[in-house]
Amino acid sequence: MTRETPKPTPAGEKLRRDFGIMTPRELALMLEVSEYTLGGWRSMDPPQGPIFVYLGRKTYYRKQDVMTWIDEGLVRADYLRTS
Repeated sequence: MTRETPKPTPAGEKLRRDFGIMTPRELALMLEVSEYTLGGWRSMDPPQGPIFVYLGRKTYYRKQDVMTWIDEGLVRADYLRTS
């Protein structure tokens, strides 16, 4: 039995367009990690990864929170060099 991805509703498309909301599947594709990895990050105590939000029974990520999380992980390459 395979799990089918629900088709986006017009309301869901509007939410994602107007508020920059991403589904776990979209974020997993962007970060090149599995949805399972995202779920693992969310279930850690404290949660890891980008900030997420539950809307009803669904999990979403705001693009601005994802970009902030990425920016916070930046490390200058010259800082990592050892002399």
